[in-house]
Amino acid sequence: MHRLTRTVGRSLRFAPRGSISRLNTPLTSIRHFSVPPVQKDDHDRNEGNDADKKGGMLRGLITWKSVLLLTVVGAGAWVWFDSRKREQMDKIKEVKAVGTASIGGPFSLGEQMDKIKEVKAVGTASIGGPFSLGDHNGRPTTDSDYRGSFMLLYFGFTHCPDICPAELQKMAGIMNRLEKVGFHKLVQPVFITIDPWRDSVSQVRDYVKEFHPSIIGLTGSPGAVTKVCKAYRVYVSKSGVVNEAKEKEDEDYLVDHSIILYLMGPDGKFIEFYSKTVDEEQAAEKIIRQIRKAIALGEGAAQGDGNTS
Repeated sequence: MHRLTRTVGRSLRFAPRGSISRLNTPLTSIRHFSVPPVQKDDHDRNEGNDADKKGGMLRGLITWKSVLLLTVVGAGAWVWFDSRKREQMDKIKEVKAVGTASIGGPFSLGEQMDKIKEVKAVGTASIGGPFSLGDHNGRPTTDSDYRGSFMLLYFGFTHCPDICPAELQKMAGIMNRLEKVGFHKLVQPVFITIDPWRDSVSQVRDYVKEFHPSIIGLTGSPGAVTKVCKAYRVYVSKSGVVNEAKEKEDEDYLVDHSIILYLMGPDGKFIEFYSKTVDEEQAAEKIIRQIRKAIALGEGAAQGDGNTS
């Protein structure tokens, strides 16, 4: 303060005359001003209140009752899933390998067919359906003619250069493998043409006999063939054909189609399919497993009926 007084006094000493008189405020009237403290605005206070409210709500939700409820619900769900898993495992254990290398094994062919007929398909896929076509001998045939037997089904055409012959050769190999375990008479292999415009009855007959004597070839009108293709979800697309008129004039065209073997059950319901990547041995093993499962389930159903009667 003394330093400030000396500095001001020195300045006044050298100031021009008349300027001192304009200084109306004495030096002793200089006051010290304190800076007021910074206060939080309403936004900060509201955020703090919201956080407190949320914390209170969270503490209100997480109580010992809610924890107990979640524990009970979780335990119940686990018990339910575990019981379902055990039921599935028990059903798998019940499926026994039935059938040996000859038809005169544990069950005769007639007994096997009777037991297979008792199997009911539950929750099957929406593939397949009724059809009315003609076989390679010119006789009318429907899907009901194959009831009581498994049906191994393939869609193709006789002018196919490579894919269809390979798949029918695989079908023949499957039938040969089934014959080794005595199941070949339980499965009917069927070939349905997707090209009825060119595949006549005689042409289909000569074609299927090149692969296996048990294969039955089916053909029919374009409308009937189209209907069965839709029922089995078969993709069909002609290449090289512009319209129906040209189709009659120019028969040099190919048909793109699905490459799938379908296994249908004795009740006509879809069981499973085998794509091009599934080889002959794998497909035969799967079919044998399905036949043995059907016979085992048929045996269980027969025993159950006998105990309850």
